[in-house]
Amino acid sequence: MSGMFEIKIDPRDFIAIGKKLKQLGGPVANRIVKRAANYAMTPIPMAAKRKVPVKHGLLKKSIGKKSKFYKQNGVATCIVGPRTGFGKIINGKNHDPAYYGYVVEQGSKTAPAQPFLRPALYENKELILQRYKENALLNIEKEAKKLAAKK
Repeated sequence: MSGMFEIKIDPRDFIAIGKKLKQLGGPVANRIVKRAANYAMTPIPMAAKRKVPVKHGLLKKSIGKKSKFYKQNGVATCIVGPRTGFGKIINGKNHDPAYYGYVVEQGSKTAPAQPFLRPALYENKELILQRYKENALLNIEKEAKKLAAKK
């Protein structure tokens, strides 16, 4: 998909976290992964808002984050970009950033690209990975204590 950006992670960085998650088991591990991914991506919408070009301010206001966890394959994903519900009619024309945000990011035949999401993501790659590791390890400890208290 042309509008999707990913950060590739070296699995060796996460071997210890993976082993601990396996010990905790399914639903608990899934919850930890989703929380850690959500926490790790928190700075990205703010960074994107600082970089977005402003014409009406709608695109800047609409930038947000949504997290989803796919139980079938254990993948947590965070989507950062323009959200729906921020459209307005300006000078008789409908302006909805959810529909034109990708044109600003990637450009078109008549409009040059003005990237704001990609730079925000790539400039904060190390921070994202660091925040993910910290939050995952913190939540693993909390959940392990909860499980130990139940026994």
